[in-house]
Amino acid sequence: MENTSPTNETLPVFKELTLDSISKSGDEERNFAHLNKKANARLENGSSLPPSWMQHFKPENMACKPLEEIDPSYKNETFIVIGKGGTINRMSMNNSLFLLHPLNPLRKTAIFLTTHYIFSAFIVAIVLLNVYHLVTRTWQWFDYLCISIYFVEFSLKVLSRGLCHGKFTCLRNPWNWLDILAITTSLVGYVVGMGIKAILILQWFRLLKIVPLIKVMREAFSITLASLGRLFSAILLGLMTISYFASFGLNLYMGSLTQRCIKNMELPITDDKEWVQHHSNFSNWIPDILCGNATSSGLCPNSSICLQGFGANPDYNFTNFDTFISSFLQVWRIISQDYLEVLIAQIFATSGWHVVTVAFFLVIYFFGTFLIGSFAHGLMGQYLQSTYNHGTGGFCRYENSTVKSDPVNTGPVVEPTADVTMGSGAPTWKDTIAKISNSFGFEVFITFVILFDVFCYFANMSQYEVEAPVFTHNNSLIVFFIYLVEFVLKLIGSGAQIYFKNYWNIFDFVILVLTALGEFSKRVHQLTTFGFLISCIRIFKIIPRWSGLQNLIKFTAQTLKQFCGFFGVSFTFWVLLALIGMESFGDAYKENQHLFPHGALPRFHFISFTHSFLQVFRSWSKETIELLWDCMLVSGTVGCPIYFATVQLLGFLFIMTIVISVVLLTVKTLENRKPNMDGTPSNSTSTFTKLGELVLLKPMEVINAKFAPKKRSEEVKVLQRKDSEETSPSEDRDDIEGKIRTGSTSQGGGGDYLIKIRNCVNSRPVLIFSVLLITFSSLLLTYEGPVQSAQVDTASFSTTLIFYTDIIFVIVFSCLLIYNAFDQGVYFCLTSVAWNLELWIILEIILHLSFGPCRVMAFWCSTLILIRCLRPVMLVLRIKRLEVVLLTLRNQLQTTFTYILSCIYIWFFFAIIMNQLYRYGFSWCVSPDSDDFELSEKLKYNTDKMTCMIHNYTWETTTHHFDNGFEGLVATFLLPTRNGWISILHNAFDAKTTGYGDVPMEKENNLERSVPVFVAFYIFGIVIPISIVIGVVTFTLRKSKESFFTIETYKRYFELNKQSALEEPTPVIPRPESAFRGKVYDLVTSKAFDIIVMVILILTFIILSTESYRASDLEVQVLYQLLLVVLILLFIELVLKLIGLGKHFFACGWTRLDLFIFVLMVLSMMFSDLVHKYIVHPVILLFIRIIRIIRFPIFSSRLPDIETFFKSFSLVKPVLTNILVFQIILMYCYSIYGKYVFGHVAQQQSEPTEAHFGTLSSSFLALFFISAFQGIDGILVSLSKEYDCEIGPESENPCGDKVHAAFFVFSYLFFSIIISINFYLIFILELVSQINLKNGDTSGDQFGDIELKTVDADEESEAKEIA
Repeated sequence: MENTSPTNETLPVFKELTLDSISKSGDEERNFAHLNKKANARLENGSSLPPSWMQHFKPENMACKPLEEIDPSYKNETFIVIGKGGTINRMSMNNSLFLLHPLNPLRKTAIFLTTHYIFSAFIVAIVLLNVYHLVTRTWQWFDYLCISIYFVEFSLKVLSRGLCHGKFTCLRNPWNWLDILAITTSLVGYVVGMGIKAILILQWFRLLKIVPLIKVMREAFSITLASLGRLFSAILLGLMTISYFASFGLNLYMGSLTQRCIKNMELPITDDKEWVQHHSNFSNWIPDILCGNATSSGLCPNSSICLQGFGANPDYNFTNFDTFISSFLQVWRIISQDYLEVLIAQIFATSGWHVVTVAFFLVIYFFGTFLIGSFAHGLMGQYLQSTYNHGTGGFCRYENSTVKSDPVNTGPVVEPTADVTMGSGAPTWKDTIAKISNSFGFEVFITFVILFDVFCYFANMSQYEVEAPVFTHNNSLIVFFIYLVEFVLKLIGSGAQIYFKNYWNIFDFVILVLTALGEFSKRVHQLTTFGFLISCIRIFKIIPRWSGLQNLIKFTAQTLKQFCGFFGVSFTFWVLLALIGMESFGDAYKENQHLFPHGALPRFHFISFTHSFLQVFRSWSKETIELLWDCMLVSGTVGCPIYFATVQLLGFLFIMTIVISVVLLTVKTLENRKPNMDGTPSNSTSTFTKLGELVLLKPMEVINAKFAPKKRSEEVKVLQRKDSEETSPSEDRDDIEGKIRTGSTSQGGGGDYLIKIRNCVNSRPVLIFSVLLITFSSLLLTYEGPVQSAQVDTASFSTTLIFYTDIIFVIVFSCLLIYNAFDQGVYFCLTSVAWNLELWIILEIILHLSFGPCRVMAFWCSTLILIRCLRPVMLVLRIKRLEVVLLTLRNQLQTTFTYILSCIYIWFFFAIIMNQLYRYGFSWCVSPDSDDFELSEKLKYNTDKMTCMIHNYTWETTTHHFDNGFEGLVATFLLPTRNGWISILHNAFDAKTTGYGDVPMEKENNLERSVPVFVAFYIFGIVIPISIVIGVVTFTLRKSKESFFTIETYKRYFELNKQSALEEPTPVIPRPESAFRGKVYDLVTSKAFDIIVMVILILTFIILSTESYRASDLEVQVLYQLLLVVLILLFIELVLKLIGLGKHFFACGWTRLDLFIFVLMVLSMMFSDLVHKYIVHPVILLFIRIIRIIRFPIFSSRLPDIETFFKSFSLVKPVLTNILVFQIILMYCYSIYGKYVFGHVAQQQSEPTEAHFGTLSSSFLALFFISAFQGIDGILVSLSKEYDCEIGPESENPCGDKVHAAFFVFSYLFFSIIISINFYLIFILELVSQINLKNGDTSGDQFGDIELKTVDADEESEAKEIA
């Protein structure tokens, strides 16, 4: 914390305001020189006094009293009043209401009251009570009292500050208008009546009165509001992108979702009217089937035909591309990933796996979700970074933002007492106890006790207690006794005074007390659940012994302390939006309940405050589309979209602000602490770290000392010294292995013959051949069938080709492995991960050739399949660009893995809590007749297990539940992915809370108890921990930021792009010598011509967007004529450019595309059916032409952030390409493994239509859904099917594997998240760097250490190959 003055002036002297100073302010000969001075930002109204100034301020004599102005820029115009907390309140020197001067007793009293913190706390309490009253209508008289208090408060503000004359008066502060709003709405409501909807809605805005009364909330709101303006470019580009793809989707899928399977007519058709009546009859439709006429679309059953225009669109007729507005909504749904898997399944069912359809979704996902999302996060990150760096922001205590390491409080080990350390003679019993309690062995013992306790918790989460091991039943008492002994020994050994100086010892003592309280509560019947919840906190006793979890908890506490203002503002608006929704749409849900299926209200509605609160919670969790459908069904299509658009915008803004702030705080803290690579303070070593060093490093040191070849180790050291200046910090042992493998050293060769062999093996043709062989053999793996397939056609061409390819593969790479072992030494190869991986792959192929493929799903078979599917990784190890990505991600995982495990540990804690709350509660009676809704509801809520079994019904447990440890963890892991979490919420609301779920219950009887649990998990289990992990990844990425640019070619490409960005573009097309052509050239290259072309493109877009399904013949004819006008204008543009540019016309890609579009549009008018069937539709190409709008200089110059956006993307494009290729290779490995292991599993109804592991394309689609956090629960259920199935290779309904499927899905999700985070951060960091450079802040250049230099022609051509 700085102790210097915020200005260069001397520290002020606080003086009370006097009549003399007031008279000076009214003197006409006042010196106006101060008006030219800039106001001090740290002394502005509402801010706190700088810490170095607080020592000159005496609250007991000066607080809440008028003082002379301390900022010279406001001299003689204002005076200040400083509260006890140091908050500056600036007020006008003018007479209040033209009557009361600043020292008037009445005004001084008003000033004292309005600036005192007790008065603010009183108003906050009144506002909260008032809102509670308006929700519950408990006290009818309380509203009159609140309005009276608001009126008195506003009157005091007017008396103290003045009404509007002069600076800093009452009405010049926008927050004071909330008082006027609260008072006037209440008065109008009393006079006119409270039945007016607008008056009732405006009443809820009085909740915002608490924001200006709490300083940190006021500052946080100011930052959030200012950041919204900073996001203007991102919002504009996002709206343009959504509109563009909405119009594109309108022309592609208009009317497609109305296609239905209709039964064929049995009698001959007599007239068209009879045909229409038959196909319009709902009874002749096959329900719940979307169909198409494409080859890969959904097929209709026999004796039926797929027709368009007879059925309604899905989801209450709201999911469609029939109009621009509906298409706009669907594109936004794709970008926000809101039930994306369902929409893709619907489109694929009606349009098939067309190339345009697949590209449509992928391009929207990439440009919308990734680019626009990264753009918004980059702008917000740069703004918040600059705001925090200047010391302003919505912090509770920003000056103490650094978590400082304390050498005394870094672990559970305590210091011995003075008589122990300084005593002489034989050790006493106290010395012995201190030595034992402070020993490393004792800490290891306590650590194993904690791990045993965690294991017992997991075992006791089983479905029935008899399934858990016997020794885990009474583990709580055993663990409590051990913790008690630990406490007594440490207390005796160190003494109470020293013991309680260490805050980790205090933490252990609190854990001991809570454990004792929990054990007592579990033996009281009414407090059993409370006892379990209290006692499970003791699993956090491992925090002092686990550095990653310790740092995660510290960062979480620091986040809550620093950004409490942001959390307060977010929660305030959360409640406000819920109240507005309840008031706006609650009555509509009651009146139109019959419109919902079976006349039952949906789970999420606006009738009560709790359900409205959940509506906002779900919308902020990026699931809005279902809520919007229900709202529009009962309340119309105007108010609901506006409301939910506002909710989503505010939710996105608040959550993004919190996440980025936590990331910045984490990075800043790690940088200031000078941590090790894992974020651990250098003076603190956790128990796990010491155990790892003892168990792993010590034996390796002994082995290396005895068996490591001296010659090879010296060779590595020589190479390290030689390349110390050339290699980047990210190059490690594997890079050195690569240099030795490529012959970069002269040691160990042994003659010209060996040198020639080495040069041959490391030559480019051999590398190309090995890469092609790996690629070809990896692609052939797609033709192999699942493990449990019944028959294998050994005589097929693909099987024969795979057989001989594997033989060649084994021969080639066996020779390469033998050569590497001979050239580099056996020890060096055996310690190389890459060499061992290739060895295991070759051994697996030999076993596969010798004994055939696995046909039984055992552990050894799964291991062999895994090794077989890792074959594409050999490709990564041989392509340097991909190897750089692999090494960077590996080094990054070494840093962040402990934090990721810490997040999982926190999720395990919540799984224990939910197991105690919902154990056996997700089971109920189910009727075999699922169509009888009333019977199903009666059986579910009013039937116990005994009655259910007596009446031959089925007692079922839901798919995801918390009855045992494994299922509880799976359900908890699904919550952060937003997959299946809605069904978990529903079941938790209905969960039975007594016995084994046998007692009847009411619907949503567990609602109030479940909401706080899931909200707490959302905040402390998802938002904050994952933000901290992202912050750690950001820190490691910035620390080794050149790792992705290790290759010299990348560096030259990066330098080339930065150089070209600084140079002004020069025209390359010469002006024609002819006078006429010269004038045309001047025309087509002028800005006016660009504006005309841009206007034509905008008009083209508007024309294409106005088309709609079932449009009248007149509308169709008008649109056709307008498109004809566009075609004529395009022809004129092409002719002018051809005349003006001459042969250079064909040198530009855009002009060639325009010519191609024109030719196709002319052909489509002449041969419409032929062009549409065999050639791409010209309308699609028109949309490609429209993209040119954002590339016009006149457009980008007005929005510099968008120009920076494209520049940043061009700089990191090769790196993003390599990461994307690496992601595709990872998807390929997992798709092959999934095809082997789960290809036989039958598809389930909960899974998307085309997402399964039967084929390579469907496997990629399933993995794409997992990467996009879509449909994970359905895919997991499909692969985990262990009931109502048959075991065996010839079964028609084969079984899955629950544990295997969970590891498969979540492991891929883990790697995909790590890659995606890097994919986002690379672009965001470069975007922030470019914005900072443009603003003159070179410290923000994230890749600034790559020095710019002159690039010659050869380097330029080599670098351009990457692009």
